[in-house]
Amino acid sequence: MCLPTPQNRGSLACVATRLPEINYTMKHVAAYVLILLGIYLFGRAAYDEHRGMTHPSTRYSSRIIVKRAEDPQRFRNEMIFHWFRASVVMCAGFVVLGFSRRAERSDPLSPDFAGNSAIDELNDELTKEQEKRRRPLR
Repeated sequence: MCLPTPQNRGSLACVATRLPEINYTMKHVAAYVLILLGIYLFGRAAYDEHRGMTHPSTRYSSRIIVKRAEDPQRFRNEMIFHWFRASVVMCAGFVVLGFSRRAERSDPLSPDFAGNSAIDELNDELTKEQEKRRRPLR
């Protein structure tokens, strides 16, 4: 364990022990940002659906407005794209969050390590072997 003292403030060992924790934190932040972006995109798509006009999904046509009353088929296609994009972004956030939490539980250096029965059994076996080496007559 690396305690934050002035002697080991910038030591490589201290940074190396905190690296998995920093990595998981960044993954969690990225996942929550994606989820919040998905919520924002859902809200924006709902607002466009309610008012009956939207911007096309192409890159350089931000000045063009598609209205439901003028071109209902194109408006419907654009709204399908907006709903699909919002759901993909939000699902990506949940997938990243799931992978990050699973990796955190399976990493023995993580504070949220769930443990593994095989690792515990191996540790018991190694402890018994060390005791036999120390006391060969038992």
